[in-house]
Amino acid sequence: LVHHQIFVLLPGRGDARTFFREATTFSQLGFEGALAEFTVTHSTGFSALMGAMLSVFGQSILVMELANITMGLAVVALVYRLALNCGADPSLAKRAALIMALIPSTAQYSVVALREMILVLPFMMGLVALTSQRSYVTATGMLFFSFWCSLAALFHGGMILGIAGLGAGAFVFQMFASRLPGQSKPSIILNLLLLG
Repeated sequence: LVHHQIFVLLPGRGDARTFFREATTFSQLGFEGALAEFTVTHSTGFSALMGAMLSVFGQSILVMELANITMGLAVVALVYRLALNCGADPSLAKRAALIMALIPSTAQYSVVALREMILVLPFMMGLVALTSQRSYVTATGMLFFSFWCSLAALFHGGMILGIAGLGAGAFVFQMFASRLPGQSKPSIILNLLLLG
């Protein structure tokens, strides 16, 4: 409503405007033509996918916005599921989902057509698979996590490496700093194998 009645908000500035302009260009190639332009080596991969959508639904920025809003809502729902998988009761899981919904980066990426949302969604799907009940026993959770992270890395490999680095750091902290008093110290080899 603000965009149409007060002042222009969309497609925004910088990357969002570039993605929309590229997607509009790709959409003129038709659905298959736009998909043929998909690449994993450049950010235009996101524009190619969005161009395929624009070729079907029309060249409106709202098509891309709706796609990102849908992904944002899915991420919030996945945070709820992740919290439940980690042992939270439903009220705490709802609180975690609310926090995720209100984090400025989630709100921004959900409303402005940026590629970050298309990598956060598969990453969250991987985390949910990793933490699902008994997934660690059969290693299926790790396989799904690796698959979803690989898919996310197609859109922004550097960001996934950063997230993985944070995760590795948190794991190391948990390994060495959060041992309960009286617990036996796990072997360094076991810790390194788990980290690897």
